Amino acid sequence: YMGWYRAVRTSSYLLGPLLGGLVLFMGDFRLAWASVGILGLLSFLPALGLPKDEKRSGKALRQRTSLPAFGRHLSQAFRSPLLRALGMVQAALYLGLRANKAFLPIYAVDVGMNPAQIGVIFSIQVAATMVMQPVGGYLSDRMGRKPVILFGLVLVAAMLPLMVMTTSLMVMIFLSLLLGLGEAAIMPSMLPLGTEMSDQGSSGSTLGMLAAMDNVGKALGPVVAGLLLGVLGYVATFSIIAALLLAVALAFALYARDVA
Repeated sequence: YMGWYRAVRTSSYLLGPLLGGLVLFMGDFRLAWASVGILGLLSFLPALGLPKDEKRSGKALRQRTSLPAFGRHLSQAFRSPLLRALGMVQAALYLGLRANKAFLPIYAVDVGMNPAQIGVIFSIQVAATMVMQPVGGYLSDRMGRKPVILFGLVLVAAMLPLMVMTTSLMVMIFLSLLLGLGEAAIMPSMLPLGTEMSDQGSSGSTLGMLAAMDNVGKALGPVVAGLLLGVLGYVATFSIIAALLLAVALAFALYARDVA
């Protein structure tokens, strides 16, 4: 189910630019922003249909969402070695993916590719992630969370430096497809595992911590890669990021020895 949820979420990364481009073609930026606002308001409609949790009484819910309870649940998430390892996986994964997204277009231009070709490369990656996330979630349910996460981390780590070692459009498209498959393997397993490993009543705090680590990686990726690129070049930079991902994969494997 998490794979299907994330596949629908990822579809917005493909549909958003397409719809935005069509609106701009027919109108102007004011119409585009108005359309965004309308879509945002429409998102409230399905939220109104979410089922209520009848098991939570008003008193229990107030106790669970009190400020001391929030601090206790958050500290429990950070104290757990496995959950810290999951957080490192989130941060390292998106550090690599955002570094790739920020600087692969510059590399592609340097080797003679045009904007349309670069757009195809990234569209293939997003499409592969979108289509394969339900499969990644299914495999996670059948084979266990840990092996699927480790497979995805190794695949992403391998693709990052390879993509800046080629000048062939077709090879880069193929590598981008594999990069998307790696992401699709990891994410549908991460959030269920975080929920399963958290204490009763603290799954929200745990998922919030993982989402925060996700954003740490997204923020650091372009900065770290930019600093390294200024000194080392593309291949060395993305090889270092790949080595970081492999080190995080090893740490996760050690901390998750008892996880299926």
